Parts: sequence; C-alpha cells; structure tokens
Amino acid sequence: MSLPKPKEDPLQALIENKQWRQAFNLCEKKLKKGDKSDLLQAIRISTLLRWGDTARQQQGRKELNVLLSNTPPVTNPATLEVLDTIAVMIEDEPRLHQTWERAVGAQPDNEMLHKEWYQRKFDLGDLKGIQKVPDYKTPKFHVLMTTVTKAAQVWMKNFPKRREPFFLYIVANHRLAGHVATPESEQKLFQNLAYRCLVKAVAEVPPPGSNNSDPPPRSIVSAEDYLILLRVYREQRKYEEAISFLEDPRTGIPRFNNPEWELARQLVELYELCGNWQGEWDFCQKILEDARRDLLQEPFKIPTYDFGKLGDDWKIWEGLLTACRNINTQEISTRTEDVARSFHVGDKGSRNAHLALLKFCYNETIAGRFNQDAFLTICQEHYRRFSIKTTCFHDLHPFLPGLERSSQEQFMVDTAEYSQTLRPRPESSASTKVYWITSELNALKLEYHLVVSRDDNSVHVDVLSAFVNNCLRLYKVSLEFDLDLPVSDRQPGDDAAILAAMGLVRLYKAGQGNAILRTVFVLEFLTKHSKHNYDALLILVRLHMFLGTGSWAMKSYHDLSIKNLQHATVSWILFTRISTIHPWPITMPTTDSKRRATVDPLDEVTQALKWFEIAQDLNFKSVRTMQKKSEWNMSLDGLTTQDYLETSSAKYHLLIEQQRIARLRSSPHEVDSRTWIDVPPQTTETRDKTAFPNYEAHGQLTFEEILPIAGSMVGENRTRPDDEWLSRQISLAAFWDSLHNGGVGALAVDSINLNTQSSRPEPAASTDDELGVGSILYKLRQLVHIFCFKGLKHHPNSVEGCIRELMYNLENWIFKSSENLSSIFESSSNASTALIPGLSIPIWNYFHTLYMHLELCQFVMPAMDYIIRENRKRPLIELQWLDSRTARLREACTRLSVTVRRLATELQDKLHEDTTTDKLMQAVLGSSSDVVGQGLGNNIERSDMEQLCKYLQESWIEGLEGVIRTKMS
Repeated sequence: MSLPKPKEDPLQALIENKQWRQAFNLCEKKLKKGDKSDLLQAIRISTLLRWGDTARQQQGRKELNVLLSNTPPVTNPATLEVLDTIAVMIEDEPRLHQTWERAVGAQPDNEMLHKEWYQRKFDLGDLKGIQKVPDYKTPKFHVLMTTVTKAAQVWMKNFPKRREPFFLYIVANHRLAGHVATPESEQKLFQNLAYRCLVKAVAEVPPPGSNNSDPPPRSIVSAEDYLILLRVYREQRKYEEAISFLEDPRTGIPRFNNPEWELARQLVELYELCGNWQGEWDFCQKILEDARRDLLQEPFKIPTYDFGKLGDDWKIWEGLLTACRNINTQEISTRTEDVARSFHVGDKGSRNAHLALLKFCYNETIAGRFNQDAFLTICQEHYRRFSIKTTCFHDLHPFLPGLERSSQEQFMVDTAEYSQTLRPRPESSASTKVYWITSELNALKLEYHLVVSRDDNSVHVDVLSAFVNNCLRLYKVSLEFDLDLPVSDRQPGDDAAILAAMGLVRLYKAGQGNAILRTVFVLEFLTKHSKHNYDALLILVRLHMFLGTGSWAMKSYHDLSIKNLQHATVSWILFTRISTIHPWPITMPTTDSKRRATVDPLDEVTQALKWFEIAQDLNFKSVRTMQKKSEWNMSLDGLTTQDYLETSSAKYHLLIEQQRIARLRSSPHEVDSRTWIDVPPQTTETRDKTAFPNYEAHGQLTFEEILPIAGSMVGENRTRPDDEWLSRQISLAAFWDSLHNGGVGALAVDSINLNTQSSRPEPAASTDDELGVGSILYKLRQLVHIFCFKGLKHHPNSVEGCIRELMYNLENWIFKSSENLSSIFESSSNASTALIPGLSIPIWNYFHTLYMHLELCQFVMPAMDYIIRENRKRPLIELQWLDSRTARLREACTRLSVTVRRLATELQDKLHEDTTTDKLMQAVLGSSSDVVGQGLGNNIERSDMEQLCKYLQESWIEGLEGVIRTKMS
C-alpha cells in the first residue's frame, strides 16, 4: 500500500508564483477562520511588503512594527525564519536582526531553539551572519546584529555541559578568522577567541588511566577534536605548543589505545614548521623501526608507537630524509642510510624504502658526498626491480638531474638492454608480455625525458623522427599480441602512442607544420582501440580546438564523460573561447551507427554550470551533517570546498561563454547578467594543468605548455587566472544586458565599469581580435552613456562635439575593419597554409576573427536604435545629422557582415573540392623519403586515414556553415 503524498500548501504555492493579491486574500480567509498565529501574521506582512503597491507596503510596515513590539517576543522558529527573509527586504529596521536573540532570551532553557538559531544563521552564509545580497559586480554585505558566533556563544553559556555549542563556537571563530569578508582588523580577534577556547579544552583533558567514559564536556577527546586543535594552533603559529600537546603522555598520541595515523602525519609537519629537525628524525626513525616486516613478528618487541606496518608511509620517509638533510652530520646520514637499507631486502622489500634510498643517494650526490658511479648503480637497481611497473619512470623522474650527462647516456643504454632481456616468446603468458611492454615503455619515457625533450638544440629532426617510429612500432606490436585482459579504458601499449604524439608535437615546434595533423591521426587511431583513454582524449580536445575542427573537439570531450569536479578542473580545455570557434550544435554518430546524437555547446556549458549549483548545495548539506556528527575539522574542509566552488574561475569562464554563445546564435536572452556575474575580489584557479601527461626534461616547459592552444591562455600567470580578462568580458555582458533588458539602471552600473576600465591596463590574456574589437566597443559604450545620462560626466569637450567625434571614429573603424579582413584573409595569414602546402584550412583564429567581428555588428545595431530613440525624447544633437550617421554605421556593419560571410563561403567552396582529401592524405603521409610518414603508413590502415581526412574536411565545412548562419541581430 503506497503512502499518501503530502498535501501542497496552497499559500506557499501562491507566494512562490508571486501571486501577491491571491496570497493576501488567502491570509485574510485564514484570519477570519480564527488562525491568529504569529506565523500567519509574518507571512501576511511579507506578502504586503513584496506587493508592488506603496499603500500595501506601508500597511506591511505598520503590521511589522506591531509584531516586533509584542511581549513576549516571537519564539516560533518558522516565524523567525520568515522574519529573516523580511530583514533582507528592509535594511533600516535593526529589530529584525535581534529576533532570534530576543526569542532565546525569552526561553533560555529551550535548547532546540538555540540549535535552530545557530543553524539558521549558519545557513544564511558567511558565518558572521553576513548575508550576501547580489549587487552587480561588487558584493554588498549587510552585517546582521545577530551572528553565528553570538548564537553559539549564547547556546554555550545557557548549556555549559554541552560539547556541541563549545566546538561550534571554535569552528565559527576559526572560519571567520580566514574568511575573505572579515576585515583584517577583526581576523586576529577571531583567531584568539578560538585559540583561548582550545587552551581551556587542553587543560581539561583527563590523565591516562582515568575513567574516560564520561570525560569533561569541553575537553579534547576524539581525533576530530585533536585535528581542529592542530588546525587552530598552526594558524596561530603555535607550533611548539602543538608538538608538546601531541608528545605529552597525558594529552597526546601515547594516550590512544589505537592511535590515529593522521596525528602522526601532522606531528611530522609541525616538526618541520618549527625547524625541530632532531625531533623529527627521532620520531620518524622510531615509527619506521616499528614498521619493519622482519621485526613485526617478534613477540617480545614493545613498539614505541603502535602504528605497526602503517608506519611504512612515504610521509614518514620524507620526514626522515628532510630532517637528515637539515641536520647534515655524518652520523645521522649513516644512520638514515642504514634505516632505508634495513627495509631494502628481498623481492618483497618496501617500495617506499627503495624510493627513500634513491632520494637519500640523490641528496648525497648533489651535496658532493656520493660519487656518480654509486648513484648510477642505485638508479639501475631501481629500474631492474620496478621497470615492469607503470610507476617506474615517475619514481626515477625527480632524481635524474643527479646524473651527469655521461651517466644519463649510460643509464639509457642499460635500461634499453635490460628491457630487451624481458622480450617474450610467442607462447609466453599474457602477464609476461604486459611486463615487457611496460618495461619498454619506461625505457622510451626515459629516452624522451633525457634526450628528445631537451631544448639545447642537440636533438636533430632525424632523432625525433626515429623516436616517433620506435613508439609507433611498439604500439603496433602491443596490439598484435591480442591480449585477453580485463576490460579497461587503456591497453598496455597505449602510452607508446602518447609518446609518439609528444614527439610529433616536438616536430611541429621544430617547423614541420604537418606534424600537428599527424599527431591527431596517431591519437585518433589510439582511441579507435581504447575509446576512453583519458590522456589521448584530453590532447585531442586541445588539438582539435587549435585546428578549428570544433565538432571533433566536442566529440572527444563527450567521450571523456566529464563528471562532477572535472567541470571545474578540465572543462576549460574545450570551453575556452568555444563561443568564437564553434558555438553551434553538431550531430555525431552513437554506438548504434543507425542513430546520430546532437551535441549542443550551449547545453554542455549549461550542464557544467548546473553542476556548480548542485555541488554547492550538496556540499553545504554535507557540512551540516559533519557538524551534527562532531566532525569539526572535516566541516571546515567542507567550507573551504564551498569557497573553492563559489570563487572558481572555471565557473565564471563558463558563464561568459554561455552568454556569448546565446548572443551569437540570437537565442532568447532570458538571463540577466547582473543576477549572476558577481566576481569575487580574486577568483580561485581551478584549471588542472597536470591532467595532461608530462615527461619533459627538468627546468623546461611542461607538455601542456608546449601543446598548441586556441588563443592566449586565460591567466598566463601560473598561480591564478587573469581576473582583468574576466572583468572585461563581464563588462561586455552587462552592456549587452543594458541594451536589451536593463535600460537606464543597467547602464548606470555599466558606466561605473566603463570608468574603471579606462584606468586599467589591457589584460595580457586577450587575443588581438579581443583587443581590437574591444577598443571599438569601448567607444560605442561611451556613446550610449552620453545619451543615457543626457550629457557628459568625464569628458572635457562639449556634448555635441563628443558625439560627432565618437560617431566619426566608429564609422571609420568599422569600415576599415571590413577592408582589413579582406586583406588579411587574402594573404591567408589567418588560414593555415603552413600545415598543408597548397591547401588553406580554417584553424582556430580564422573562426575567432570572423565571430568577433560579427559580435561587433550585433552590438552596434541595437546601440544605434537606442541612441536614436533617446535623442528623439530629448535632443542632444541635430536629429537629421544623427539619422544620417547612424545609417552610415548600419551600412558599415552590413558591409562587414557581408565580408565575413563572403570569406567563409569562399573557403567553404574550396574545402568542398574533390582534391581536399587527397591533399590531406599527402600532408600526413609526406613524400617517399619522409621517415615519419612511412611509419604512419605502415602502422595505420590507409582506409582509416582516408576516413579521418573526410571527417576533418566535414568538420571545417560545418564550422564555416556556422559562421554563415550567424545573424547580425
């Protein structure tokens, strides 16, 4: 039997639908039926205040005054929540911010009311009771009289034997101390409040052996209590105090029967923060001694810390080595080496110990205390032991600079020879074949790292070509094994094709334009056999965007199956400037070849943005759950994640692309930018550049940095994004809203942005077209503001003179833009002829330039309508003159639009020619003397190559069709 569905509250439904009259009438009916509750009265007041009628709003203010003056005060939580929503609407009524405090004052024994108060203020956000009210560009904060810390403090005072309010008070103060909304003058205060509470909690920790079943309510008991204490102490730089606390038998790690491993890791970090190297070495040595496999079974051995084999942790090994390097004595060095070698025994020896010995010998070599031959021997031993593991290269990678050039060359010879000894026979098992492939891959990665990727001009094109062919040959052999392995996204030899692609990118950088096309062919061939190889798909998305094949970039991105946090970390690879490369939907084949699916970049961007909204909601609910479970430190981590999501640069990039795609496609403009574009003082860099594979030499650019990209990278500063670029794009979105949705109010806000922009330098992340078109739009915005505000604010000339100057300049610039476009594309500087001799293909900047100029026309047309309309209301200049000049500007935009479409159509016709596929094939295969071309022909089926050529041709043609179908308005 199914349970009946709960009835929907008709009053709430009317309020949600903003049917104020009907909601008010329903309140009246309830009152007549005898409902005299404070809740109904508060809802009635809220309805009156939201009603767009002055008389009703005044009536609501009078009734609100009566409700707030009642004695005893309102104590119903639901009613208090309604009053909180009213407080957002009415800023000049301080009593609205005191409602909860008055309520708990009237019922000090009602703990549930205290909890509700704290939770409500916590839900409002920003922990200080600061509610962020959206106000375009600049956050506007209303500091409520009642705060979260106040709620926790009163709760703690009225219920002194409760742990929950005490620790929530600490959490709130610590959170506030590091929150961006907290003034610097108050941050130290909040830090001290949290610290002093924890000092008292430490003093109440019961001694060992006492009855811990009922510890003092405000003492440090659980691991979460310890972790928040260490967090606060570290923030206060009380490192020695924290160490004393953890080492003390009464309060620290020894008091636990089953000690928490995280506390040991924290202690290692604290030793390093305060520079106590001897203490760190002793602590790590004791934990490692207890973790040795040969001693774990000894019945009479009493461990110092009862961590057992958990102690064989890389964090502990790193601590031991860091302390050894800083103590820098022969005795400690010898003892450190002995500790590492004591684990370094047998085939089942600890891998962490092997890495520790490798790092120790590296440090000693750099310090001049270890000779090259000895260090080379250690590297060779590690390779022989672990070359059949995919992690082998990454183990060795940090320490290879310790080898001199001659030693590196000898190491490469040895690794290649050793890998050959593992070569399987035809009848060998699948695991033996996989081990050999993995070992060969590690040898190739070392060759790429030590030879191929070096930028010292010692690597010739012949060496690069030979390396690419070796990688392709290994990949083909790995496929021919036809191994029966568990289902996976990767095949054992996939990295060989990835390395071949890296070598081809190097050839492209060396001047071989067709190498970038060959890279695409290699990776597409790889994904034919490993459809979801993450590394290959990431690189393909990047290269397809660079080549202007936007439909294939979206296909590769779709195959990545992006989920959850990846929307913040890797979505930028596709969505950076997708609005000016391929803003239109595509159709692509599905697993069922009879059907085709539509992939719309606007829908994809919207879906990514939806994830941010859902993730923030789920994360906040998780934080509430953590606090209910007394997981204080985890709740602070959750709040840090909340900040990460709210200030993510990826989110703002997605919003900008969403708006621009809608503009270019003339989609209904339903979203007002002012409701969401609210850039924090500094956004958080969330793009994950390390998602790309990287085997580059030390001290050089990473593979992601040398990989071609569509346009300047937003935020060339590696530490954070370019907020100035974001600000400029947001200003344009606001200007668009002002022309279509906002009228004078929106233009007033845009005027502030315009004045601010004039005093700032051009963002380094902008493309040439963004700078050129942006300067024209800047003048257009100045012109619109003159008519909006009926005069000048910051211009020395007369109104009429300024209007004439701006109109002449705009007309001249737009006419010149049309002429410049024709000359640029006639010389093919924006269509790549270097990639394919004799064939122009539209790479990313071809599309970007055309779409940017179409967007310029889309701004000019409604702006002309606006200034004519405003000039007729209140003339600022002769009507006839303005009509003629706006007609000239419209003509200039029409000519520019026609030029854009003509250029796109001409190139589209050329790509339709039957010889296009043959020219693409010739570019990929090259001449008979082309070593890499022959290697591709020997390893990739010709039919597959021809099919891919057709797909690329269709993608360019489809992309140009999108330019042609884009309208001016």
